[in-house]
Amino acid sequence: MPGDGSGLDILFIEPLKSFEGANGKVTHSCELIDGLAARHNRLHIFSTVDRPFVHTDKIICSPIPDRGNLRLYGSIVRSLLRKGSSRRYDVIYTRNSFFGVLGDLFFGRIHGTPIICEVNGFFGDEIRLIDDNHSSSFIAAWMNQTLCTVSELYLLKRADAIIAVTAGIKRHLIEEYGVDEKKITVIENGANTGIFRPGDQEEARNKLGLDISARYVCFTGNFAPWQGLPDLIRSIPLIRDTCPAARFLLVGDGVMRKQCVALADELGVGDRICFTGRVAYESVPDYVTASDVCVAPFIRDRNDKIGLSPLKVYEYMGCGKPVVASDIAGVRELLDLSGGGIPVRPEDPQAIASAVTMLLVDREKRMQMGRAGCEYVRKNNSWEVVARKVGEVCSEVASRQSQNGRGHRR
Repeated sequence: MPGDGSGLDILFIEPLKSFEGANGKVTHSCELIDGLAARHNRLHIFSTVDRPFVHTDKIICSPIPDRGNLRLYGSIVRSLLRKGSSRRYDVIYTRNSFFGVLGDLFFGRIHGTPIICEVNGFFGDEIRLIDDNHSSSFIAAWMNQTLCTVSELYLLKRADAIIAVTAGIKRHLIEEYGVDEKKITVIENGANTGIFRPGDQEEARNKLGLDISARYVCFTGNFAPWQGLPDLIRSIPLIRDTCPAARFLLVGDGVMRKQCVALADELGVGDRICFTGRVAYESVPDYVTASDVCVAPFIRDRNDKIGLSPLKVYEYMGCGKPVVASDIAGVRELLDLSGGGIPVRPEDPQAIASAVTMLLVDREKRMQMGRAGCEYVRKNNSWEVVARKVGEVCSEVASRQSQNGRGHRR
């Protein structure tokens, strides 16, 4: 078995749904799939995503519906049933506990196929925050929480290896879930440094129809409760008072969109914000390049206890932009090590405003931080680097299983 994570048949069992847009979950999966395929692995995926993969000769796609959770689940079950009697894989790789359980039932239990589970966060926490902000019924919220907890516990117990994207997640898995430390490898997220790279700001602004003379502050990603967008919007009147030329690009969509628009109108700053809606992944670098400062105002809840390895921050830095982000584990260390930005107190519009304003008026500081962050990400956090590390874990698990003999797992 190869020692560098190449030449494996990998069942990648997370549904890639095009209607999710260019958010972090889909971006991470697509980049990791391409990165593993580049290393001569064969990836078997379930997808509606119309974004082309680079290494399509190594990626076998089973189509799935892009609407309706029950239809989606049923489609994947039918596909696994068709594959189950004849198909063999070296490893199952999952980033989603609901579908990872299916992979284990169809291949882990029957064929002894080893499972690698990647943990970016805990679904129960995410669902709780969404329900808290969008008043789901008590029964629906309880069912969501219960299903998430049960599937996560099952999969973490069954996994042969676990990849945690932060040291905080690893610590939480050990202390709260009782996971064996030896099973866990920390591999941080990354950025596609082929498209998230320094570019011509004026050219990007002309392409997007933006004011050449303005100062732009950019956020990209999912409009989810843990992203802290209300705090960013509350900072805008403070930034406006000191820097009248400041404008804001909020790139993306999600459950908080209407709330954010309403808050901006209430504060009288709606005319300073461009809510772009969903933007194709390949177009996101244009908005980052057009900006002067990029922001990631994460809240404490969900984030503080497990830390963060946020794609958006790596992508901002890959484009050579200084970052203002919440002082939360993972982000704090990234900004300190790279010199690429300023950590600020979470959920504090005044702190966001002070840091953003300082950078908007100090061009030399912006350039210095941008160069430092870009150099750091290219060296440490490209998707090529991430895929190599993930491939090594896949190879080690497959080799161990091959030596132990298939069908004798646990």
